[in-house]
Amino acid sequence: MAIGIGLHCWYCEHGPCNGECKIDPCQESPITNVLEEAKLKARYSEVTGDLIALAKEGAFNVIVHGCNCHSTMAAGIAPHMAQAFGCDKFNLELKGPSINKLGCIDYETFVISKGGLWNRKLDSNINNDPELTVVNAYTQYRYGKNHIDGVSKPVDYEAITIVMRKLNVEFKGLHIGLPKIGAGLAGGDWERIKKIIQTELIDCKVTIVILPQ
Repeated sequence: MAIGIGLHCWYCEHGPCNGECKIDPCQESPITNVLEEAKLKARYSEVTGDLIALAKEGAFNVIVHGCNCHSTMAAGIAPHMAQAFGCDKFNLELKGPSINKLGCIDYETFVISKGGLWNRKLDSNINNDPELTVVNAYTQYRYGKNHIDGVSKPVDYEAITIVMRKLNVEFKGLHIGLPKIGAGLAGGDWERIKKIIQTELIDCKVTIVILPQ
């Protein structure tokens, strides 16, 4: 990680960099790098399983899936999310196609009770049962090639970045469950998306849930 003249440099006798270390750019302490890696491992993980089932069991505070901006949830994890949580009836979905959705998040909170899952807007959670917030994240404008008029790679990396930044603020300190968002039918590069998630969701615990092959 680049430091620069005048800032702390491990190679300039553990003090401000004076440029005499002859390392361009100067480097942070290897100890610092190890600590950063440990922090990342503590807040980011990948598991194999069923995101929706785990969410209903109370594994997460928040779950997120990627959406197009055309109010279409016909493929990938989207129809399963719609069936489980009715997220095809969330506010922004009911507004129909709009480019203005891109980069937005829309969500509702559910109560996980012994009697089943129910939307908190229908009643107050007087028993303080565990709650789950379900998020529609508008990470692409178009839908994918599974539609006749779809495109091969509708993924929008800028939209994913904005979405993750918003999630980090809105759900700071909470545990978020995600699929490999943007890397399925959207055609995105998972390593690039993963880096965005790790960079932006710095104040949340993140678990990526990957369906078994």
